[in-house]
Amino acid sequence: MRAIIAANKLAVVLGVEVDSLGNWRRSDDLLQLSQGSDEQARQLISHELDWLYGLGVRQITPVHLSDNAFGGTAIYIRFLEISNRFLTGQGYDVEDAWETGVRYRLDQDGVDAKDSAERKAAETTARPLVRYRNMNHGTLVDHVAGAGVPAIERESLEQHAGHANQRSLSKYGRMLPEEMMKRGMLIDIDHMSQKTLDAALDLAESRRYPVLSSHAWFRDLAYSADTVFDRDTIEPFGTANVHKVAHELGKRLDQIKRISELGGIVAPILNQGDVAGLARAAPELAPKVPRPCAGSSTSWAQAYLYVARHMGGRGVAMGSDLNGAAALPGPRFGTLAAYGASDDRLRQTQRRDEINCQTNGVSYDRSLKDYRWFRFLESGPGGYTERGREIWQAVAAYKAGFDPWEVEHPDDDAPSGGLRKALEADQWPWVRERVDDMTRGLVAADQPGGWPDDEVRRWPDEMRAAYMARLGMVEPQGGPAEGASHELMDFVGEIFGVLQKWDAMDGDNARLARCTAGPRRDFDINLDGLAHYGLLPDFLQDIVNCGLTPDDLGPLFRSAYDYVEMWAACTGRAS
Repeated sequence: MRAIIAANKLAVVLGVEVDSLGNWRRSDDLLQLSQGSDEQARQLISHELDWLYGLGVRQITPVHLSDNAFGGTAIYIRFLEISNRFLTGQGYDVEDAWETGVRYRLDQDGVDAKDSAERKAAETTARPLVRYRNMNHGTLVDHVAGAGVPAIERESLEQHAGHANQRSLSKYGRMLPEEMMKRGMLIDIDHMSQKTLDAALDLAESRRYPVLSSHAWFRDLAYSADTVFDRDTIEPFGTANVHKVAHELGKRLDQIKRISELGGIVAPILNQGDVAGLARAAPELAPKVPRPCAGSSTSWAQAYLYVARHMGGRGVAMGSDLNGAAALPGPRFGTLAAYGASDDRLRQTQRRDEINCQTNGVSYDRSLKDYRWFRFLESGPGGYTERGREIWQAVAAYKAGFDPWEVEHPDDDAPSGGLRKALEADQWPWVRERVDDMTRGLVAADQPGGWPDDEVRRWPDEMRAAYMARLGMVEPQGGPAEGASHELMDFVGEIFGVLQKWDAMDGDNARLARCTAGPRRDFDINLDGLAHYGLLPDFLQDIVNCGLTPDDLGPLFRSAYDYVEMWAACTGRAS
């Protein structure tokens, strides 16, 4: 790897993260294959590792989204119990983990019905479903094995506090990392139940063998309280969504420190979602990210600062988990801003405050050109109204230089293709007319000398309000505002607010080159969030614009070196 890096090439380490390595879903699978012989079982595991090693694999995650022959999975989404039953033939065996900070409860998790309803709605809805869903909540569940297996009906469990997996590292779960250590392979401890993880760390410490957490959440940053979570009593937690409550997939502080002492790596997953954050876990660090925005770059920035402090300034990386199923951080501006709070009846009431306080977006070297509808999807609860969504689209068209006074819309402005988009197209002429009228008003305000007041007062409300907002006429002081109703002036204020937000996206950074795809599609971290890998530089710039300094990011920029050093330590300890 060092030679590849020295040659200024990209070094890629192959890894494996599957639910059932070797297709060993249960300990009984290995027990039967080995005819009860531990020696034979170890040979089977060794053969599997040799095969993978020969393919170039050097990193393995022993446990993923379900229990397997090696250990238990972390419990954090009830829907995944369906997959667990599909793969292993049984549901979760849980215990009370209240004393370790777990507050998540399976019997308060109604995600089964919600995801089923969303999938059904996706087949019939007239508006495409928004894709910036919280990773802790639901994007992944549409892709897991066994999604067609009926949900497990659970009565309220005996453990009425925090639910965690009873399963720990099995005897085969000890054999697997032992054999990986012999080969100098990298052990990724993510997704393990806390009992499995603690046992795996014990084993690693006995050999002084580094391990890594490649895409982690953190228990201290999650919502929590000193009372049992109940959907009817949510105020102490600050959230109504049980998936945001501290669960065992979130690493404990002592686990982070143990990984650090071994010389390992901890990589916060990019989409931290909606978190309680530093205000709860490390209030002295909270001023570094003064304006959190649920589900955006600010959530990752808080997780990063928390981990960097407890890792001693080394071994802190970035875990994208960008696999086609996991969501990515959303934007701080636009109709999808603070989207991480939209699925939460308690956090919804705080969402607009988070949206309104966002400043210093990422500035680019060229104006945004793609103003099409999909960039300004329905905002959702606590966000912008439907009219607000249309205002954002009109402002985008105006800023992109589109002039509906002079030119017709290109054919690809309208939704096309697929049932959902076809249904959207039924509404499109009406939406476009309102948006175009607002765009006309914004364009008209730039005309030298303005327009006759009496003519402006005859314009449709959308055009008149946009014209007045562009000129800053937020108070009725004669001229075009003469005779304006309270409703119209509210409309003017709403457009004026979006114009101010657009200006706030032009931050104080050295302008970045805008990422584009084809003749028209362009990307903007402010409006799109982290849409793909190509926006990682924009994402890092957004973190700096939110308050982090180059010194704060030092450990991140050393993380590739730390990874190589960790791997070297693993190969050095191979026996």
